[in-house]
Order: sequence, then C-alpha cells, then structure tokens
Amino acid sequence: MFFYKPKQVLVADIGGSTARFASFVQDVGAQTFTLNNKQQILLDSETSFLDILAKVKLSIPLTSFDTFSLAIACPITGRKLKFTNNLLTLDIDELDKIFNKVLLLNDFKAQGYACISKSAHDAGIFRSFKQGLSSEYAATSIIGAGTGLGSACIVYGCDKKQVVTPSEFGNASFVPQTKDEMDLTLFIK
Repeated sequence: MFFYKPKQVLVADIGGSTARFASFVQDVGAQTFTLNNKQQILLDSETSFLDILAKVKLSIPLTSFDTFSLAIACPITGRKLKFTNNLLTLDIDELDKIFNKVLLLNDFKAQGYACISKSAHDAGIFRSFKQGLSSEYAATSIIGAGTGLGSACIVYGCDKKQVVTPSEFGNASFVPQTKDEMDLTLFIK
C-alpha cells in the first residue's frame, strides 16, 4: 500500500512594519495548496528574527514543514541579512537548523512570481490601461508602496520564459527636472 504524505509549507512576507506568516498543506494528488493557519506580527521594536519565530510557534507548530519560504523587504546578499526598513537581522544559518529547506526572495521578486502564476492569470490581474500596440514579450514593471517603495520587473529570457528581477527602486535618487519637481524638493526639505 502506498502512503502519500502531503507537503507542508510555511510562507512569510516580512515587510518594514509587519510580518505575515501562513501555513499551507498540499492538496492530495494535486499541485495546489490549502491555507491551514495564518498570523500577523507588528515589528515595532523587534530585532531578532528568531524571537519573531518564537511568537509564530505559539499558533503554528514549526517542526512539521518541508519548506519555509520568505519574501523579505531587503536585498538578498550573503548569509546574514539586514532588513531595509526596520531593526531586524536574519542569519540564514540559524534558519537552516530549524527547517529542512529555506527559500529566500526579495519581497517584490515574490510579487513578480505571483503575477506570472496561473492563479494571477486565471484572475485576469493584468489589464491594459492605455490603448495601443504592445509586444507579446514586453517587459512588465511592478511598483508598490509598503513601508518603502518596492519594485521588480518581469522580462522574457532568450528561451521566451518569464524571468523576475528585483530592484531597489525605493532607494533611487530623486533628481528634479521641472519647476514643480523643484518646488516639491524644497517642500520636502
């Protein structure tokens, strides 16, 4: 007799002011997942990601997950991360001790992958805002406000498959070009 063990996945979106966690279980015999539990934590003065996980553990047991996937509001470089808009730091080696598999993504790279998912396509998320001609393989920008200003770009590779590239657009400099933009600069000062 064959015994099927559904995969269990913990996902998190860690922004500048809020951390959102959700647990999912794979539907039997399918590539779809069902929401099991969710929790939101305000990041007022949090500095340790492990302390946040301890709070999550009160409502979501952490020992049974096959994968922990995190979308994080910071550049993903190296094994020790410093979040862009809060005091949090994250040591990936510490997560590796708790979870079998850890997947880290920039938060807007995760948004980009969500936008090209089957669910997004079925929901008809992309709509034309302006009449005109566009290439079937044109790049798509994703820009959104959170604690900062996030962005990503969806482009097509040489194999015509979509690729998502994160950006630190929110850290871009503002160079005033017009009188109105200069007035805005003076107002902000």
